[in-house]
Amino acid sequence: MRDNQELLCEWSNGDQNYWYYEAFRGGYLAEKYSRAGQAQRQFEFIFPRNQVIDKIELAKVENAWDGYPHFVCRGADMNFAEWIKRTKPHTRPAPTIEYCRELIAKTILFRSFSDLVKSQGYPAFRSQILAISYAYFRFILEKSGKEIDLLKIWDLGVITDELNEIILEVITWTKEILNTKSGGYDPAQWTKTLAAWEKIQLVRIPKPPNVLQRLRHLELLRALSFNFD
Repeated sequence: MRDNQELLCEWSNGDQNYWYYEAFRGGYLAEKYSRAGQAQRQFEFIFPRNQVIDKIELAKVENAWDGYPHFVCRGADMNFAEWIKRTKPHTRPAPTIEYCRELIAKTILFRSFSDLVKSQGYPAFRSQILAISYAYFRFILEKSGKEIDLLKIWDLGVITDELNEIILEVITWTKEILNTKSGGYDPAQWTKTLAAWEKIQLVRIPKPPNVLQRLRHLELLRALSFNFD
């Protein structure tokens, strides 16, 4: 970890490259183009573009994971404002390596949800399906006192095909529940409310996604280490 003009967070992913936190818009490119020639190419190698997290994405990842998907559904700017209000990140102590690794694991997971939502070609409210399904994935595990082992996701560095199948099942269920439980309201607007998220958590479905058993088979479960209550 080191401080720069932007807060630059670096940590090894087991290879020879790093993830980069872009705390202000354009920070990554500004640092890249402050170098020339071989130094610029070396920077791109050490900090690949697909391993850049900006503050907008970070706010989505954190708010949805922590049980506030309705904030994410309100749009990037409003969600970011709610994240700042909720976490006051500038008053927190410097993050630990374990915290950074788990944050990256959550981001990898979030991006997989995002890619799979896009792959389904849904014509409407895709961002809402993404936020709610990502939050619901964690909720399913919490109900049984479990959580996904984020450090194992970090070690893998990718989402396996088997885990993607589980994620897609959760996404499919989420789309159906938004279509059927929004009470005639536009799901894109309905999901912006806390009441919607609370209602979704209470819904009983005939064949719920068998997430726990399948994650246990993949050895990706661990005992719940954090309780919202």
